[in-house]
Amino acid sequence: IRDNENNGNSGAIGGAAEISGSAIIIDNYFSNNTCNSSTGKCGGGALSLSCYDTGWESEIQVSNNTFYENSAYCGEQVCGGAIWLTSDYGIISNNIFKYNQINSGSFGYGSGIMLTGVDTNLLVESNIIENNDYFFGSTIGGGICIYMGKAKLINNVIRDNSSHYGGGLAILDTIVTGSSYPSVLINNTITNNHAIEEGGGLLIETAEAIIFNTIIWGNEALVGTEIYDGSSSLEVQYSDIGGSGIWPGTGNINEDPLFWDGQYHIETLSECKDNGTDEITFQGNTYFAPFTDIDRETRPNELGYDIGADEFYPPPGIYAYETLNNTNLTINIYPNPVKNISQISYKLFQTQFVTMSAFNIHGKMIETLTEEQQVPGEYTVRYDISDLPAGIYIVKIKAGEQSGSGKIIKTQ
Repeated sequence: IRDNENNGNSGAIGGAAEISGSAIIIDNYFSNNTCNSSTGKCGGGALSLSCYDTGWESEIQVSNNTFYENSAYCGEQVCGGAIWLTSDYGIISNNIFKYNQINSGSFGYGSGIMLTGVDTNLLVESNIIENNDYFFGSTIGGGICIYMGKAKLINNVIRDNSSHYGGGLAILDTIVTGSSYPSVLINNTITNNHAIEEGGGLLIETAEAIIFNTIIWGNEALVGTEIYDGSSSLEVQYSDIGGSGIWPGTGNINEDPLFWDGQYHIETLSECKDNGTDEITFQGNTYFAPFTDIDRETRPNELGYDIGADEFYPPPGIYAYETLNNTNLTINIYPNPVKNISQISYKLFQTQFVTMSAFNIHGKMIETLTEEQQVPGEYTVRYDISDLPAGIYIVKIKAGEQSGSGKIIKTQ
């Protein structure tokens, strides 16, 4: 399924589509789809996906899609306001999950994403999961719920989601006797989520997880403001965890991350900068930090790896590197997200031959925006993306030995 708009559909399971078996779902826009059933269990406001075969040849890929205002309603149990997925192999990457909702007569799981029976071969990477919530019923996992399975989460932003338990993320009932492969959370940012009862940022119950280079800060709950750990095996290292005191574990801190944009990009004075690690070893297994951040900028940038989904680079409009030998070039993209036209601005400090191009999330060049010799000064390039499908695009600029990049989020 590629390059489609899927709006206003409904079904008992999977509002827009129910797929059993391997699937590739790329560059689509899913909005206002509804999964609706009065009895039993239903789920997947936009998509219900299951792939029970084993091996990399049988897997699911969900990449570069937008899931907006989808919902799942059921008189009993409901799973996944946007997606309900069961698969041992696959990837969910570079998607936007926003304003999805679940509505249950009893229990609801995963207002954004519900993962059941998954394995650590399933990678959830570089997604923005925000403002997903519930209408009524008792809900678990405002952003993501992992139930009776394990997954690897890297470079995700999980923010401003709501539920009764696990405002941002819930991991439940995943302990397998003798298993050495827990859920793994690396370089995620989990912030400003709200739980009515337990686990504002993370609820982990009867489960195993390893967390490092992750921000869990500024969340709210009645019990366990940032993390609620119930009868679980939880290892946390080199992470910024809010609440009272320092969360137990090597390299952990409790400091305001200082997001300069109010979302997930950290400021130059943030204690999250350079205080992460490139790898950890726990119970005989080694886990590595990613080579890039959620914006596809290289890690590490300065002295060490940063904590959170963002690796620090100078914010737009702040030119921290003004020497002629600097290899970093900052670009400012506004508005962003954008429906039609963005203004891309940058500043040169010497005469250079400048090339600016736009790429899709898979690295395919879409258009060359600038290709000319330019003198020192401030420049703005007008980029009309009204004809492009909704999703994430990358702008790259090269000026002599300098280079830079930025992300544009295209909405409908």
